[in-house]
Amino acid sequence: MLDAFNPEKQVSKRVQRYLIHKCTEENIDAIKAKLLIRASEGKPSIHLYEGNLHVARINFKSIFDFFGMDYEESQINSIYDYLVEVSKAEKIELEQISVVICEVKGTLGTHLYDGPKYRRKMSTLALIAHFNSQA
Repeated sequence: MLDAFNPEKQVSKRVQRYLIHKCTEENIDAIKAKLLIRASEGKPSIHLYEGNLHVARINFKSIFDFFGMDYEESQINSIYDYLVEVSKAEKIELEQISVVICEVKGTLGTHLYDGPKYRRKMSTLALIAHFNSQA
């Protein structure tokens, strides 16, 4: 019952359902699946991977549709701005940042990478909040 009062766990469960949904659509193993968010050419992109194999580029609108949210371009700018903010705070070149959302030991989590190097665990809630904000 305490989970109902933990917004991080609630958001992680919803994102996990989205990941399972995408895995079903793409016919891949959800245990090996991960979402990778990067910034390139002045905008963010999201990709679905099965292990190290690239499966698909995810359309932001499909994410908003899944969660029943209205899609606006300013929300994409907010996600990009968040990646810029993390880049500055962590002293990582923007092009090297990867935010990976995946399941580890049965729990969905968000992780920051500097190129191939793991940096730290991140808040899924903080990331997803930028999907709802407008720059």
